[in-house]
Amino acid sequence: MDFTIVTSDDVMPDGLSNSCSFDGCENPAAEWQGRGRKPTKCVDHRQTPSTKSATATAGKNAALARQAAKTLCQMHTILAIPVGMFGMPVTSRALLTANEGFLDAATIALETDPDLCKLICRGGIKSARFALALVYGQMLAVVGPIAWEEIKSHQHEREETDELVA
Repeated sequence: MDFTIVTSDDVMPDGLSNSCSFDGCENPAAEWQGRGRKPTKCVDHRQTPSTKSATATAGKNAALARQAAKTLCQMHTILAIPVGMFGMPVTSRALLTANEGFLDAATIALETDPDLCKLICRGGIKSARFALALVYGQMLAVVGPIAWEEIKSHQHEREETDELVA
């Protein structure tokens, strides 16, 4: 049997190279553990699947958490309107003031639970309709009495002119 001694100066055949496949990198490829495919990139240039997906998921969760937190803040604003209308203006202002710090704290708390965020956002659709109804109710509460007094005034003027004509 004939044995050949291979030194580091010898050139390896194509496909058996142990250097990183990243352009311009001379580092050796990561060590092969004996299972799966042999690595083609060095430790500095390889990307594990968990690294790729964790960043993308974290970005989506953060955006979803921010949207859910804004929905909760909107619900607080909706709650503050009737509270203020029914004689508790200080409580209404306190609720609106507390909303400012709540947004950031809720966003951080919700980032870890995307399912809860989706549930909150679905509830926000219903609350938006309710909020619109409340805002119109608030506007009518302010404008309604003024319009009523103006209508009564016009009716009174018409009655007076009818009496003078008759």
